[in-house]
Amino acid sequence: MKKHIIILKKGNVCYGSTSYFAERINEEFKKTGISSEIVDINSKEDAERFVQKYERLNEVTDIIDFNTDIFSYIFPKNYYDNYNAESYVAGTECAGGSVKYDRENYIFDIKNDNSGSDYVKLWHIILDHPLYHNSVLRQPLKNIRVVCLDETHAEYIRKHYSHIKEVIVMPLPADTAKNLVPYNERSRDVLFTGTYTSSEDIVALAMRSGGDSVEIKNFQTMHKEPAQEFINSMQIFNKMAGYLLENPCETIEKAYTFALGDITDETALKETAAAFADGLELNFLADMFIRAVIREELLMEMLRNGIDVDIFGHGWEKFVEKCGNVEKSEGRFKGKINICGEVDYRQLPELYADTKIALNVLPWFKAGQHDRIALAMCNGCVCVTDESTYLEKKFVDGENIFMYSLEDMTGAAMLVRDLLAHPLEAARAAAKGYVCAVSSLSFKKYIEIFIN
Repeated sequence: MKKHIIILKKGNVCYGSTSYFAERINEEFKKTGISSEIVDINSKEDAERFVQKYERLNEVTDIIDFNTDIFSYIFPKNYYDNYNAESYVAGTECAGGSVKYDRENYIFDIKNDNSGSDYVKLWHIILDHPLYHNSVLRQPLKNIRVVCLDETHAEYIRKHYSHIKEVIVMPLPADTAKNLVPYNERSRDVLFTGTYTSSEDIVALAMRSGGDSVEIKNFQTMHKEPAQEFINSMQIFNKMAGYLLENPCETIEKAYTFALGDITDETALKETAAAFADGLELNFLADMFIRAVIREELLMEMLRNGIDVDIFGHGWEKFVEKCGNVEKSEGRFKGKINICGEVDYRQLPELYADTKIALNVLPWFKAGQHDRIALAMCNGCVCVTDESTYLEKKFVDGENIFMYSLEDMTGAAMLVRDLLAHPLEAARAAAKGYVCAVSSLSFKKYIEIFIN
């Protein structure tokens, strides 16, 4: 059967990044001769209308979703009555012919007349830890596969969501700017892109939401497993945060396991995969906190060592205010933060193409890669990032990428200072990184891997 791929798009979030990814992979599919198109789904009603009226629905073989909750949509209870459903199967007459659904099925559990016994493949591409996608991953969809960015995330998904057919680790690609500025002519020394969230604000939110005992989930109803109904989530937050601050190479799920072991003797929450995943989702603030603390410390260490950093993204005015408070006790920083505002994701290749050093801290990926790394290397920057076992396998530290330890932020600052002090060596490393990245991290390569 000839492939026809649908790429779902919902809203315009994360600086337009998910829309950008959807548009670019659609372009690359077409270049290979594969039939594909983008469909905007902004509500459950949009999804229902799509399956009812889309003229080529019986030709669809794969549906791709970028980082949304669309695959969790379920038909309303009276949906089948509207289409005179039989007792065990509903046949909805749409423009493309009869498409069958099991009673109480998910909207995108589609079994076409032309697809034999197979359901359409659903590809859920997630850009963060699975805990942020639990609401979709836990749904028993018939033929769902997941593409993620980290090998430990893949292991987590296989362990906690046994119904998922396949899990693939594929780092996000990046585009190269049309005009790459020669390294020694670039106007920006050090660039950092991303959103700022204050670690103090996260602690305050955790205290408001978990200062008292809070109900986690009704696990007995949801999973038909015995479970503890109440856990003091502020206790868990404190245990997880403390564990990760002392063990910055460990994963968020390891921290949660540690916290549970210290707080409760109840084994059901730890031993039941679905219950564990729901509990970790509830305690996402610990993950947000450790990310925020590490970002703050990394950037402050740059400032202490006289390194100016240009930052693009939302919310950084509050970080400058925090730096001012720290300076009152430590003394004035030697470097400064230049807040450059928010930009659309489409503008990032041009920004990186005029930058010498791209400073990065992974979103607590321990065996993965973030798209900022691809953006940096595909646009001729020296990429400076924290360690990851995945990066260690793909690149050569000190040759085409530079990695620092989260346990040594001063070392990270010294690394950046050394690169700034030796521009010829830095330019050679950037060139080596560029050659490596354009052959392995392009959208063309991404689609080749996906197809195969």
